[in-house]
Amino acid sequence: MDKSRRKKRQFNIEQESKEEKEHFKFPLDMEDTAEKKHVSDDTPMQSSSRRPLKDYKKDKYSYTIQKAREIPSAIHGMNKKTNRTEIKREDYPDDYEELDSLDNISSVIIRDIVKERNRKKQKANERARKEALRLEREKKRYDDPYSLKSSRQVLTSKSKQTEEMPVKEQTEQHEENKADEKKTAVHETEQPVVRHAEKRRGPSFTLPSLHMLGPGQKKGYDVLGKDTEAAVVKAFEAIGVPASVHKYKSNGIIGRFEMKLDRNFRISHVSRLKEYLLPHLPFDDVRVVAPIIGTSNIGLEVPVPSPEPIPFSTLFDRSSLKLRRNDYKYVIGKTVDDQIFSYELSKSGHILVYGGSDKDARNVIEQLMVSMFMNHTPYEFKVFFASDDKEKYQEYLDMPYLFGESKELSDPDVLKVVYDELIERQNQFRRAHVRNINSFNQRVGYDSKKSVMTVVIDDFTSLYNMNNTEAAKMVGQILKKGKPLGIHLIIRHGITDERIRYDLLQMVQTRISFFDDKESVIEGSAAITEGNDVLVQIPTSNKPVRVNAGTLSKEAKGRIFGHITAHKF
Repeated sequence: MDKSRRKKRQFNIEQESKEEKEHFKFPLDMEDTAEKKHVSDDTPMQSSSRRPLKDYKKDKYSYTIQKAREIPSAIHGMNKKTNRTEIKREDYPDDYEELDSLDNISSVIIRDIVKERNRKKQKANERARKEALRLEREKKRYDDPYSLKSSRQVLTSKSKQTEEMPVKEQTEQHEENKADEKKTAVHETEQPVVRHAEKRRGPSFTLPSLHMLGPGQKKGYDVLGKDTEAAVVKAFEAIGVPASVHKYKSNGIIGRFEMKLDRNFRISHVSRLKEYLLPHLPFDDVRVVAPIIGTSNIGLEVPVPSPEPIPFSTLFDRSSLKLRRNDYKYVIGKTVDDQIFSYELSKSGHILVYGGSDKDARNVIEQLMVSMFMNHTPYEFKVFFASDDKEKYQEYLDMPYLFGESKELSDPDVLKVVYDELIERQNQFRRAHVRNINSFNQRVGYDSKKSVMTVVIDDFTSLYNMNNTEAAKMVGQILKKGKPLGIHLIIRHGITDERIRYDLLQMVQTRISFFDDKESVIEGSAAITEGNDVLVQIPTSNKPVRVNAGTLSKEAKGRIFGHITAHKF
């Protein structure tokens, strides 16, 4: 490289060291720059950006912080005098009217805290005021719970007081009343009172009490005499089948012997036991059940020599119906093993009462109706009667549970009211996107809820004998669609010689059959006794249950019906 170029690239180090270099200024306030100018060059500190080389602690001109930069506090702001100890109670107003004084507080955070506290305190005061008004209203209501002092009596008392006053006092009182009316009007405009258009009507109806049902069943109905037990054992010995009585149960009308047989006895011979045992037994009729569910024993069901009727009060008191739940349960009677037979109407669907006399069939239907009347209000349960015999259900015509007027079966529009209700409910449920009455009632208010309906048709054979095709079509539609919509049919078919149509029989979920030689509805109905003895087939069981229906006395029925009809709707 050329020597001339090398000389040009050389740097003047001595000249650069003499020049003062620019340095970064410290953000804090340092010593006054004027004093630094009087410092001689012999001092170890040559520039303001470098530390002293020797004994910088003893140096008079060492870098020390004289005053920090003022930074605004998030709580106290720039005002140094307002400390926590200096904040007084007067700085915190209690009402919204004093919020203007908050401008004296420099901190934004404290101002927001005070505002929030004032808002909460005002809400608490408002709640206390409303609670005081509510307690005052309750006190007035409890002082006069039956509203004996009506508004008319209050007005008449006020008018009498004004008549007794002189003319001047009356004018003064009139002016005071006007002033009070203005105050109340202003108060109503400030806080409008929300009044419901209709009052809830459910609790105004009181259900019949339990003591109206009368006394229960007498004790000792399930006691078995030793002579009867010995006679049953001898009857088995007479046909060469050794057996012993393991247990005996009775409901007061039918008793059941639980017999323990020898292990070598074949079950295939049980069907022929009745033929051989009946001549040796001291009973007119017997029904053999083999085997008893849950055991390996067989049962002999025989009528009690001195039957004891089953009052409805016993059925109601010993079942879950006494809990007064809103589950639409009904009770019919007792089973042979002294258990109460109760079932829910929503699960039963449509009910068929087949055979039996008019008195016995009406007794079964009456047990179902009274079960509903005891636990449900007229807004929750409705009933409709379609019968040619008006005197049979004459007692129900004045009940608030009635859904429309009852009509004769010969009328083509006998079920027109029920069918229109079916179509209306079907459309409403479709618009509400529900499929059953329970889901619909959960979505709507109290006044829009649908009541469960039962339609009693007595007698179903006469409906077809009259060739009432319109009513027969409506029956078919109700059987198909009525159960989820809360409409249930109770069909009475009294004439067993005329069989019920198979397609209609398949749509009936619950069947109650009296004595029937042909066993056209329930298998085994030919083995029961005539009278108050039925077989019940429910949709949740494969085997029918033998039940003896209860009885409701005329006195108990009169007390219950009189209590219900006393309410005006």
